[in-house]
Amino acid sequence: MKRQKRAVFDVLSDILKVADKASGVKKTTIVYQANLNFAKAGEYIGMLIEQGFMRNCDGKRNLYVTTEKGRQFLSKYRQLIEEFETDRIS
Repeated sequence: MKRQKRAVFDVLSDILKVADKASGVKKTTIVYQANLNFAKAGEYIGMLIEQGFMRNCDGKRNLYVTTEKGRQFLSKYRQLIEEFETDRIS
């Protein structure tokens, strides 16, 4: 059975959720918990850092953390998903 691709925003949301820890997380943790390969994870992490949704934790290159902007994205994205699910049920 062919696996359905996740939407880009679902992937970004998964990465931000994994990295939403005060102490930061390693790329390996993101890869396994967000179900990505290392190359794709690197691309997405780079994009999220460039856009200000993630940052390196306390200057450590190998630890990543979700920023306030990233948390705001997660909150709005969850609200949007809930809105669509509510509309589909009604």
